[in-house]
Amino acid sequence: MSGRLEKIKRMALEDLLNVNPDYAATGYAHLSYVACLGALLARKRGCDMELCQAAGFLHDVWLHERAPYSQADCDAHAAEGAKLARRMMEQEGEFAPEEIETVARMIENHDFTRQTDDPMSEILKDADMLSHYLNASALGREEEFNPRAALALEEMHALNKKGEK
Repeated sequence: MSGRLEKIKRMALEDLLNVNPDYAATGYAHLSYVACLGALLARKRGCDMELCQAAGFLHDVWLHERAPYSQADCDAHAAEGAKLARRMMEQEGEFAPEEIETVARMIENHDFTRQTDDPMSEILKDADMLSHYLNASALGREEEFNPRAALALEEMHALNKKGEK
């Protein structure tokens, strides 16, 4: 893992520990799952693994700061999360402006699962859905989560079966 990604990972954890210590472990587990799944999907799809991991580690920090959260928090979290991610990546200091904008766009789009966006945004959506699906945290939203998660699982199974990179 690169030094700058390690800093982002640490920043996300420290933020959650400082702002919402009671939810930090749960929130950080989700961020980590999404970062790992995003890296796997990025590798399979030929996209930037590091930026997908950064987006995974940052995509729900804003929301997890507010847990337990309201519906208004859920509705605002993609846009507000993108703003927070920009600030954190700028503070980290080693990401180029276009990399910061890519990650912010991914985060801004990640909650819009019924629309198709750029390939990097689709990776974050799929990784997030897959994380919720595998952890049974999509309860009540199965109709939205399951189709996308099932396709991502199929894709990963094909990766394993064919030995693709």
